[in-house]
Amino acid sequence: MNNWCLSQIVETNIEAQTVTVHFDGWSDKYNVELPRKTSKIAPFRSHSHGYTGQQKVALRTGWVLNQTTFVMLETKLKEIIQSKFTCFESAHACTQFIRGELYVFVDSILTIYSNITSNDLPAIVEFMSLVFQLILTWMEIFPLYYPSFKEC
Repeated sequence: MNNWCLSQIVETNIEAQTVTVHFDGWSDKYNVELPRKTSKIAPFRSHSHGYTGQQKVALRTGWVLNQTTFVMLETKLKEIIQSKFTCFESAHACTQFIRGELYVFVDSILTIYSNITSNDLPAIVEFMSLVFQLILTWMEIFPLYYPSFKEC
């Protein structure tokens, strides 16, 4: 595409010092192997904006509701809500988590419903409730940050 696209490192070859990159919204045939130290890999959203996958059909092949990731994100959301966002080392770390890992996970839950069973629904509803609590917590504390935000 010659554009920056949202991707995730799916495999690391320590001996060859390479990584395999999977592009969000694209099939595995577009995966690429890159040197670990390359200028073609950058922090999330440092060069891309919005959805960068296929326009007609977003493919998240093989995506399943991973219980380990689910519990980890649920724990992280509770920590963020409890600390009122002070658990992050920086605003950048907060943004990277929310616009990156959390966004992709929630978007996957909402769009890849074919891999979700009715047994998963109670946990998903509880998780989405935490996402809404996160949003409400941010709305609660944002007025405190607004004067600083306005100065930027």
